Amino acid sequence: MGKEQLIPNFELIKSKKEIEWNNKEKEVEGWGDKLGRGIDEKIKNIVVAFDMIGLPTSSSCEGHLDHGYSAPWIGIKAPNEPAERFIDQDKIFQKIADEYNLSLDDMGHKENREIYFKAFDEFEKNGETLEFQQWRQKNQELIRRASELLNKFYKERKVLKNIKLGIIEYAEGEFRIYNGGEDYHPITEEKFEKLTEEQKNELSQRLKQYQNEMKEFAKFLKEKIF
Repeated sequence: MGKEQLIPNFELIKSKKEIEWNNKEKEVEGWGDKLGRGIDEKIKNIVVAFDMIGLPTSSSCEGHLDHGYSAPWIGIKAPNEPAERFIDQDKIFQKIADEYNLSLDDMGHKENREIYFKAFDEFEKNGETLEFQQWRQKNQELIRRASELLNKFYKERKVLKNIKLGIIEYAEGEFRIYNGGEDYHPITEEKFEKLTEEQKNELSQRLKQYQNEMKEFAKFLKEKIF
């Protein structure tokens, strides 16, 4: 008697994926920023999708009219970021801080920016640690993965340039998926109130379009997962 052919139970696989999705949703509900605020409601689905598909998120913003950014974005970076980026970074920071009779916390204040950059210039010459270089390479792999997904998403999808999702890389290794064009910038209540009523309405409408594009990408990723 020949071996029985194993037929995958797709309903069971889907059920397991749904359980994983629901568990990840519950996990994301418990996340928060440094101020203790939770993940923005309109960005939760894509945060869940990114983590499920292997793109670990580090920060996010759904886009706002009077705080945060006026367009949505998701920060992504590999886990286990090394504490030091440059060789002897902490030692040099401490040495410069001692020279100016400052604490390490004080070094980060705006009024001490020149002193901070003096330290940065000094330890930057040492180059990055091997651990950080390896971590950076992991981020490059994540960027390639994210780029592939965006290319597939836009293979037959045409949208305006400011609505189309893109990737912005940062020197430290982290990157963001974002949209918004010229609206991708920090905004405050004070800045918003300086806009005319017409400008406020126009920004509100554009923000909805940006958020909807993120929503559609989340749907695309969820289909990939299931």
